[in-house]
Amino acid sequence: MLYCGAGEKNITPGIGMGIPGYFGNRKNTGVTDELFAKALVFEKDGTACAIVVCDTINLERQDVLRIRKGISERIPIDPENISVSATHTHTGGPTWEGFNIVLRDYAYIDMLTGAAVDAACDAYNKRKPARIGFNTDELKGYTHIRRFWMKDGRVLTNPGMDNPDIVKPEGEPDYTLTYARIEGPDGEVIAFLTSYGVHLDTVGGDKVSADYPGVLSKLIKEKYGENTVCVFLTGPCGNTNHVDVKRPETLEYGIHIKTGEAIFQKIRDGEHDIKFMEDPEISVDTKRFLIRFNRPDEGQLRWARNVLDGKPAETDGYEVSSPERMRIFAKAIIDASESREQVSEVELKAIHIGDALIVSWPGEIFVDFGIELRKRLSGRHVIIGELSNGCIQNYIPTFEAYERGGYEPRICCATNPEKNTGNLVLKNTLEMLKII
Repeated sequence: MLYCGAGEKNITPGIGMGIPGYFGNRKNTGVTDELFAKALVFEKDGTACAIVVCDTINLERQDVLRIRKGISERIPIDPENISVSATHTHTGGPTWEGFNIVLRDYAYIDMLTGAAVDAACDAYNKRKPARIGFNTDELKGYTHIRRFWMKDGRVLTNPGMDNPDIVKPEGEPDYTLTYARIEGPDGEVIAFLTSYGVHLDTVGGDKVSADYPGVLSKLIKEKYGENTVCVFLTGPCGNTNHVDVKRPETLEYGIHIKTGEAIFQKIRDGEHDIKFMEDPEISVDTKRFLIRFNRPDEGQLRWARNVLDGKPAETDGYEVSSPERMRIFAKAIIDASESREQVSEVELKAIHIGDALIVSWPGEIFVDFGIELRKRLSGRHVIIGELSNGCIQNYIPTFEAYERGGYEPRICCATNPEKNTGNLVLKNTLEMLKII
């Protein structure tokens, strides 16, 4: 028999703590909605696994290993069977040192990792006989490709509303919305596990927020009960955001509310389409492989030195449109050239529940790879969570995107993954699943 439990613990940062995610040093001035570490535990015939998700922009590998160790020391779950993800909210606590502006706050990280362990242990202790059902749908109008071909042949990220030089977006978004409903023996809803791919950058400002998954969680609790836990895995969205360049209203405050409401409505409308499984088996696959880090070429180094020497430099793209941003990226290029970090281990996980899959991928990976994985697994429910297990802290573009430029392929630290990383993630995932 399948057993399941869910838990959540508050990880809202205090007033005055840093909020990473942009190019400025934001400090928390208040709370739009609270942040949580959430966990789901599944157990069948002595095999147990856990999914832990934190409302934060990122988690480093050391944080993930610490959470796994803390969980396995308190409850009988193998660390190999624990997947840990970040939602990537841009209005969360100081867990990331992006651009060396907002520094990691280790007291906050102590609290967060402890809360994540507590949430998983709580989920384990609450487990009960359960049934689970999945559904896969589409939600259009809320996720958009943010990279565009321009008339001059370049590809730019976020080129601006109604830019007359836009030719077309570089690709197509992944509109896939996949979710699971988990019920107890008397029909009460224990949890929802949901995945959708749009960048969690829809709120902005200097108040903490879980972004649109926070709105979804609130609506789920209002409908199904305060104890229902809504665990959200951010799908591949490295090249998407909420901005439709033809609709200025998508830039307005409140788009996170509309997005959360739209996901909730899809879940409500699809209640009768959920296919519950008959006593499904569970198992966990893990695969690890090495990648190299991308290093700047002579042209990039020359540009960086010119910027840091205070000399004029030609720049493309909004990401270096100001002197401050130019210096940030110039410093990153120099740091990358001097770094001794050459390789990194990447970890992939797949949790099998019957013929459904929950796949954990690293980094901010482009939607192209998720679309291809689903094609190869046609007919199966596939939930993908990016920014999982702390392996890669940066974007994972397509190989072609590296050649075309734009914001995402730009070197922003010493650990930008090599150009072929996305292809390696997909290839190793298929090998792990024994598809190739």
